[in-house]
Amino acid sequence: MQSYFDFLYGLSPITAVGMVAVSCIFLTQGWKWYKILITVDALILGISLGADLGARLERPYMDVFVGIGGGLVFAALAWPLMKGAVCIMGAITGAAIGYVLWRYAAHACGYLTLAERAWAGGVIGMVTMGLLTFIIFRTTVIIVLALQGAALLVSGVCALMFRVEGLQMPLLDRMHENIFLLPLMVLVPGLLGIIFQENQFLQVCAKKRKAAMKGG
Repeated sequence: MQSYFDFLYGLSPITAVGMVAVSCIFLTQGWKWYKILITVDALILGISLGADLGARLERPYMDVFVGIGGGLVFAALAWPLMKGAVCIMGAITGAAIGYVLWRYAAHACGYLTLAERAWAGGVIGMVTMGLLTFIIFRTTVIIVLALQGAALLVSGVCALMFRVEGLQMPLLDRMHENIFLLPLMVLVPGLLGIIFQENQFLQVCAKKRKAAMKGG
């Protein structure tokens, strides 16, 4: 968790505000623009993996070159293979959800030894979300993008709050005292985003059915 807080410390206010603005798109319009957003996810994933691989080569600027190349390749593959890209993003999201749920459930029940096996929860979540992509594709898209939006929103807001004198230490103390606070901060807007987008999608489907019935 400390590495996450260190990441937030390093964010500039402009970047934090940008994250909050982008999170609103993920939370409210993800189901409409999912092809663009999933492609952007693939681009970022490719850049991250490529940069890490390039850094291991220990050659000047290889992390930049390989990172850009990896991002372009991932994005180029994601657009025509959208269902597969959603499946991968769903699996990654499911792995994160499963890992967190397993770890926090173990702490809540007092079984600290089980917390060390949180990877098992990650595997379960990865397989579950990956398979759900082929069963309820649109709902999986909504879940993945809404949770991403919630994570962006919380990260941006926390980064801005860390910049305010008098809020940084109390917020950090609360998060360290209550390990469930951060997941709840992400879960609540994520669930609201899922409900909002699902409702929008159902309304559009209902309008299309009415229009089809009138046309018939």
